[in-house]
Amino acid sequence: MVVNARGLLGVVGLALALGGAQMASSAEIGIQAIPGQAEVGTVEIHGLAAGVFDPSLWEKGSLHFLPDTRSPILAPRNSGVFRNIYAPSAVETRYGWRLFYGAWDGVPSGNDRIYSVETGNFLDFDERHLIIDHGPFIHVCNVSAIPGASGGYELMCTAYPDSAGLNKPAYFSSPDGKTWNGAPAPYSAQTSDLISIEGYPPFAAADINGMNVLLKEEDSYRLYFCNFKDRGQVFRASSKDPKHFQYEGHALESRHFVNDVKKVAVGGEAWYLMALHGNGPQLFYSLSTDGLHFSPEQELAGNLGAEDKHMVAVGWVLRGSRVLGFLYGAGAVPSLDRNRLFGRWLQKRVVFVAEDGTRYEPDRALGPDRQILKVPADREIKGRFEFHREDGVTRIGDSIPAAIRSGQVFQADILPSPEEGIDLLESGLSGWVSDHGGDPTGWIIKEGILTFTGQGSSIRLKESGYGDFLLSLEYRLPVGGNSGVFIRNFDNVLDTFHAFEIQVLDDKAEVYKDIKPYQHAGSIYAVVPAAKDAIRPAGEWNRMEILCLGSRIRVRINGEGVADADVDAYEQLRHRPRRGTIGLQNHGSTLEFRSLRLVRLD
Repeated sequence: MVVNARGLLGVVGLALALGGAQMASSAEIGIQAIPGQAEVGTVEIHGLAAGVFDPSLWEKGSLHFLPDTRSPILAPRNSGVFRNIYAPSAVETRYGWRLFYGAWDGVPSGNDRIYSVETGNFLDFDERHLIIDHGPFIHVCNVSAIPGASGGYELMCTAYPDSAGLNKPAYFSSPDGKTWNGAPAPYSAQTSDLISIEGYPPFAAADINGMNVLLKEEDSYRLYFCNFKDRGQVFRASSKDPKHFQYEGHALESRHFVNDVKKVAVGGEAWYLMALHGNGPQLFYSLSTDGLHFSPEQELAGNLGAEDKHMVAVGWVLRGSRVLGFLYGAGAVPSLDRNRLFGRWLQKRVVFVAEDGTRYEPDRALGPDRQILKVPADREIKGRFEFHREDGVTRIGDSIPAAIRSGQVFQADILPSPEEGIDLLESGLSGWVSDHGGDPTGWIIKEGILTFTGQGSSIRLKESGYGDFLLSLEYRLPVGGNSGVFIRNFDNVLDTFHAFEIQVLDDKAEVYKDIKPYQHAGSIYAVVPAAKDAIRPAGEWNRMEILCLGSRIRVRINGEGVADADVDAYEQLRHRPRRGTIGLQNHGSTLEFRSLRLVRLD
């Protein structure tokens, strides 16, 4: 990807009254053409993924979901004659997501098994792996996956049959995604993996098929389930361990089947989001603020046509507190054995209004972040871009004049002001540690300026898990000064070559006259070169802004864009972390930082 060939169409800084938890009170709105190829007859716009969960939009039922242009988004392999893939459950990881699903994924027999595949963006998927084989059961399917401790995973699945010939939940765990229940994958399921629920008298005779949702809160597990022999309710049970649950009562009156429950925190308040299906042409959702009592369900989506007429499973896709969309299993036949995985993405809405009044509306999405407009293939069109919130209706800011043509790709920016962020130096160095742990050495704060003496350690924030954010800071270097800003880095070591460093350097100094382009100030060090020289002379303050949003990293110095890269386009970067800590480098130079502010975008 060429990062220095962006043609700016319009960037507008303005005050917005957006309301809700979605965005701060002021924002930058802009859109620019970037190198690339959209499909003929379309324009592709990046940067439109949903922001932080806004419960008011969900309560109103006003949500702008777009179907993925790939229909299906994931199909069974063709190697075997049994091809039925349908029960998706996505877990966010440090590197993207791990998608678990139940299927006959191109196998020689019609026995459900559990598979997984990793993806950094839901655009491309890595190699698929069988992780749980059916063992003595006929089927193990309908997986509900959650993060485990230290990068591991925990699964609640449906196993059939139990000793009574019925479906029951079974539990599996892994510390690393490679070993499950103590054995290397593919692990062969055992009857000892089945769980129990005390206090629910019908449990022994219950048929819990595809309705076994696992959620963990602090040190407690929650199990949301339905019973085909006790229809009309979604029930909840809890436990301190994932095998022996205690029944708590019903959480929702519904004839539909619970398939996922996620918890998000917004403004200090917890929200629970339930997804349900009914093996029919609609999907549903319900909200709760306590996880035990859910509001009456609302329709989430309807089928698009014959190929997804029977919607048989659904799972949310989250990034932090952003609900990006959902995946669902669906098929064309009522026997429910020819399913595929489809996707819908919650996005801000962009409309291009031509000078003649024609409105080019979004048609489809390509993954969580990219929106597709259909346009004539034979001419340029002049007009204006309009921006709308995730309800698809509420306008954001002023429209921006532009000209578009078939095949173009654009990058949209709808971002809060850096000044809305928290001050990372407000509490002194109490929020920072040395890169290997312990108290920072060699750093002092005086009158709001963080100074490094040249002797000591690199430092990082104590808190980790930063994925999508806008970081702004000012730095001042002496002649020949050298440092760096670590982003999405590891918790125990700040690593330039396996995570990310944004270069901070007085590259005008004579000593650096022969450095590589990817070593200049503002570079994503050693990979993406700075597109221009925007730094001021040594001894003067420079302002840097670093945006991390999904696979995108953008760097500005003194208001000039110096790097803007999709890390998925670089083999050296695509497998590096998407979450981690933020740090400042000791490279042996004295230096100063001030005005460090962070806006979290997830």
